[in-house]
Amino acid sequence: METSESSNQYQDMYKNIGRTLATQRKRREDTFVTLRKQKREQFFSNKRAALEGAPSVGDLENYLSYTLYDEQVTEGLFSADEEKQEFSLMVYAARLEKEPEQARTEFWDMMSFGNLSALFDILKKSEIGSNIQFLVLRIFALIAEDDDISLALATGIDLTKYLLWKFRNFDMKSIGDVLIILSLILKNTSIRDKSEQSLFLIERCKRICQESPMPYIRGLASHTIFKITEAIEDDILPISIVAFAGDLIVSDELPLRISGYAIFNTLFSTYRMGNAVISSDKWHPVLDRCLTISGEEEEEAFQLLENLASFMLPYEISASPILQQMWYIIDNTKYDGNDKKLKALSVLTELSMGSADKMQLLMDSNKNARQVLALLLCRGKFDVRQQVLVILRNMLINLPSSIPFLVERQTVIGVSDLLTVMHPDTVILALEAMKAILENGGSPMTPENNEPSFSLLAEEANVHSRLDFLVSSPNEHVALLAMEILHEHIDPNDDDIILPDDLIDLTLHPLS
Repeated sequence: METSESSNQYQDMYKNIGRTLATQRKRREDTFVTLRKQKREQFFSNKRAALEGAPSVGDLENYLSYTLYDEQVTEGLFSADEEKQEFSLMVYAARLEKEPEQARTEFWDMMSFGNLSALFDILKKSEIGSNIQFLVLRIFALIAEDDDISLALATGIDLTKYLLWKFRNFDMKSIGDVLIILSLILKNTSIRDKSEQSLFLIERCKRICQESPMPYIRGLASHTIFKITEAIEDDILPISIVAFAGDLIVSDELPLRISGYAIFNTLFSTYRMGNAVISSDKWHPVLDRCLTISGEEEEEAFQLLENLASFMLPYEISASPILQQMWYIIDNTKYDGNDKKLKALSVLTELSMGSADKMQLLMDSNKNARQVLALLLCRGKFDVRQQVLVILRNMLINLPSSIPFLVERQTVIGVSDLLTVMHPDTVILALEAMKAILENGGSPMTPENNEPSFSLLAEEANVHSRLDFLVSSPNEHVALLAMEILHEHIDPNDDDIILPDDLIDLTLHPLS
């Protein structure tokens, strides 16, 4: 038995060599991943705000003249009289629904007077299915959109525990608000040592997705499952969730599809679940859908493709049409007017940051790769040119043998032009790419072998004069790189370069 377990362990280790978890990806994590999360949350926030199909709390016009600061409203919260309680709850609901920003400020201020605990006490004492229970849940659902208050709901009162304990008892009138509360609380917390609760909630939400006749509730249930998979810390998710996410991405309903992609993306945080995704065929529809989708769905779908490219091993990528599909988008003028081409380049960028085998696979996947990338580098939109530059820079530095096959006259011109932009990070990437090209010392590989050397191509592309200018850049990294290229590859005998005062010491004591 021990031998079998040991053998399986070694097989798993071998299977995971070369894979990159989503949590280990270094590419612009802080900005791009955060931006994606913000866009996703904005999408679901808009859906929740619309509450399409949600039961109304009633006519709110008579309650809009009050604020949460009014003594009568506060007294009602702490009263045992249900009529007074209901009046106060209607004021809260009216303020939060009609003037959410001001109402959240008022709510936060009134937390000092115990309004949060009072609302929770009312909820615990209310009857299942009563209007009082419905109003409190709607208030919590509206107020939880505020991140700070959502955190208070998660840590200041036992709301999550209460909702999970009573989950089976909520009727269709209240379940939508319950799902909103849970998904928003999970956004700001992680789940530790609550495996039974998490798995229970996943199963209940799956049933709601499959059985509820109300589209907005199905969307909220799928979003809650995503939030659980994102917040859970232990590797306890059932493999069956892969098939469920696969069913979601082929749904006719946009919120379900977005949740399906988002669930898939969270699964690449562990080898077990990532392997389960790769082993299934449930992600395959994304390859066809990526050609036609747009907006929030496009964001999530291409993030899934990036995760696949990063996590898959070279032979798995070769066996799938993922590269052919990305090159089709990149080399098709139909996609010039939108961001699809940029997103397809981002997928290729994942390969350019992978192993040597992945980089070689990227280079071999399109016999016209050099011409396609050179054209985009010179004529694409700025963000497309940047992304092409990132790919080339990674390939030229980490796979020097690719230089004669990926660099031509237009490539050198494109890199040289990017030395002139007012964006230091882009200039640094261009300098690093140019340094790798000049270090090669050869010339572009063509059938005729009649191309000039890279150094002559650089001279024709005005690289020399641009480097002379960049040496005086206030950015230390830019200035040092420009100086290094000039001294090592352009004119090793020229010692007359004038450096800014703050760089003179750096040249005497180079950075290690």
